[in-house]
Amino acid sequence: MKMKKVFALIVSVVMIFGVFAVSVSADDISVFVNGSQVFFDQPPIISDGRTLVPLRAIFEALGAEVNWDGATSTVTSSRGGTYMSIQIGNSVMNVNGVEKYLDVPAQIISNRTLVPVRAISEAYGCSVSWDGGTRSVYVNDNTTAGNTSGAFYPDTTIPTYDSVTGAQFIEKVEEFKGYYIYKFNGVDDVNKYINYAAQYGWIDQSDSYRENEYGFEHFLWSDDAFHGFSIFVFYADNTVDIVGAAPME
Repeated sequence: MKMKKVFALIVSVVMIFGVFAVSVSADDISVFVNGSQVFFDQPPIISDGRTLVPLRAIFEALGAEVNWDGATSTVTSSRGGTYMSIQIGNSVMNVNGVEKYLDVPAQIISNRTLVPVRAISEAYGCSVSWDGGTRSVYVNDNTTAGNTSGAFYPDTTIPTYDSVTGAQFIEKVEEFKGYYIYKFNGVDDVNKYINYAAQYGWIDQSDSYRENEYGFEHFLWSDDAFHGFSIFVFYADNTVDIVGAAPME
């Protein structure tokens, strides 16, 4: 009888600590897709160093279709020419017929299906970064529909203004290198863009922006790229002009 109690105690301890080793609630983690925060009805979790999030919210934020097959516990999703399937508890994800191994499989937590955010985002051609200071995941969609210049300006790590703020792209001024014009939606958009660009090393060099009756300007600089660019807002035509968003030849 004594041995049975000892065995039962050991099993209980293993089960308790096993749960915490597999997954830890991470309701203080924020997830952003193209600069916009994604909100979940079930908080993300950290499982073996990987962030898992509720599948429907993240797939919809990426503009992907998603379906659930309860009979096989399988998630299928598609966007553009990319198709994927993920089965609960399976460490293999299928992307366009190619098997890709997952560090952590999809899981069901509180009746919600959670998927590894990095794996599914990268399968759709997105880049993913982690900010440990703010405990935030940033997903940048390199193929966002309507983003005429891509998630980053050509040959730089400067994020495009429209991919971060959702502002309307107006035109690229061909006469000047790295000159893009967008619709001005408000100062909050500009501040959001500046804060987002800082994650890639583009730091606002103005203690306060330079403003006059015509508009205002911010100048961002990167020591890594040894390069800078300006954000001009013109009140007269209600535009945001990104100037210098390309390396000098």
